[in-house]
Amino acid sequence: MESGRVIALEGGEGAGKTTIWNVLEQLAKGNGSFTFCREPGGTTFGEKVRQVIFAVDEEILPETEMMLFMASRLELFKRVVRPALRLGRHVVTDRLDASTYVYQIYAPRRLWLEPVFRSLQRVYLSPPTSDSDWIRPVYILLDIDPVVGLARAKSRKVGNKFDDRPVAYHQMVREGYNHYIKGEKYHAVIDASLPLDEIVEKVRKVIWEFTGVKL
Repeated sequence: MESGRVIALEGGEGAGKTTIWNVLEQLAKGNGSFTFCREPGGTTFGEKVRQVIFAVDEEILPETEMMLFMASRLELFKRVVRPALRLGRHVVTDRLDASTYVYQIYAPRRLWLEPVFRSLQRVYLSPPTSDSDWIRPVYILLDIDPVVGLARAKSRKVGNKFDDRPVAYHQMVREGYNHYIKGEKYHAVIDASLPLDEIVEKVRKVIWEFTGVKL
């Protein structure tokens, strides 16, 4: 049986997902209860997909992006996530499938892709064996005004092509996240405009609530 939980940090550009993820990884060092990964990435194939998707000079159709993300995620779940869960470890990931839904389906108005997305989602969330469980991720949405988030994102030394899209697109991203999260059984929404220490404390409480492990 798989006894660990998947915790997904989600949110728009500049929401602080990676910063929070890094803080949590440092807090978890030495306790052996957590595995940390990012999307896309976490495997050799996933990191190559990441290079392609985030290439500044490479424009890819949302449909193509979605399929690349889903393929990368299948590799990640097979090679990293499920083995960790079987050991009773909890997996904390910087982004998960909510991001795919928002960036490749909802914001670019490719809603007809949702049935395809849901079918592929079942491939990695469904039990691979009779003694496995359905994976029910816990989504932690770091919610922020896109104008504030974009200002943060553009202050980073390393950006990505999504940072340069218009504010209207990022407003759709925010709307899409809230739409997606409301449909998930396990979720929490945290105001990402709060001071970092307050956000970290709120995220820690959510993780403790769902895993029983204090960071």
